[in-house]
Amino acid sequence: MGYLPLGRGNDVPTPPPGPARDRARASKRRPGTPSPTMRLRQSSCAGPRADRAEAAPRRGRSSARTSTTADAEPPLAPQLARALREDALAVHYQPIVTADHALLAAEALIRWPHPTRGLLGADTVLACAAEAGLEVELDEWVLHTAARQAADWPATSLGEVPVSVNLSALTPGHPELATAVGSALAAAGLPSGRLVLELVEHGPPALLPGARQQMQELARGGVRWALDDFGSGHSNLARLKGLPFDVVKLDRSLTTDLAGPRDTAVLHAATSAAGALDCAVVAEGIETRSQLDHLQALGIRAYQGWLFAPALPDHELRDRFPA
Repeated sequence: MGYLPLGRGNDVPTPPPGPARDRARASKRRPGTPSPTMRLRQSSCAGPRADRAEAAPRRGRSSARTSTTADAEPPLAPQLARALREDALAVHYQPIVTADHALLAAEALIRWPHPTRGLLGADTVLACAAEAGLEVELDEWVLHTAARQAADWPATSLGEVPVSVNLSALTPGHPELATAVGSALAAAGLPSGRLVLELVEHGPPALLPGARQQMQELARGGVRWALDDFGSGHSNLARLKGLPFDVVKLDRSLTTDLAGPRDTAVLHAATSAAGALDCAVVAEGIETRSQLDHLQALGIRAYQGWLFAPALPDHELRDRFPA
């Protein structure tokens, strides 16, 4: 279904000799930096500083244009609860595509159309949720919204289009995960095979007790699992092989820094590791044609990044990728 079969058995030839033709920007997150949860708890959403940080020119998946306001504006965290109650948040979707722009899947990304600060991106919203203790409620809202909207997406020539959701609090082992997933799927009428739950590479080593069993039970029910930001952490392949991942998403630190044969060799090793796990492969952070050409030469067939499209509202995703 969708992009999942494309990556299974990705053709991974020997890396071509010589340097790559392009050096792209630095990684969105480098090994050794705080995990996403730690970063969110360390960040502040009390004032415009968070907005300005997210508006910096780093076109990662979680960035969004924001407006800046006076320092006297009320803190955001208390406003988030009201936005959740009033259904005033939004989900945008960044496409996962083939080299010829055929839609394979789309990743759901939280946005907050704030009445005075403009469109706030995921970094700010997640920081506010952590500060306000609303992480589970936010995850549930995203799950329900993404499932409901994806249920109405038309099939393409490549099949039904899955939606991918990266949860911040309802991670494997959380007692409410299975209930939240089942509730969202049932309410939306979305087949379980069209839902992909993403888990960042830093996550598996720190999974809660019972997480492996819970992941396997959801997988047996049809839900797919994706390992996000692969190559940014320190995962033990022996540990990962027992987890039911269907998709590996290569971190942008691997796909944008392709200056020489060593960089290419590392990328090839990561892709080979994904193949050893019998997983589909998606390259993240694709922003230039030379990047795409290099990744195609390595046998990678699924891509996500600004070269193809930013995160789009539901109606714009439909318009850009009609059936």
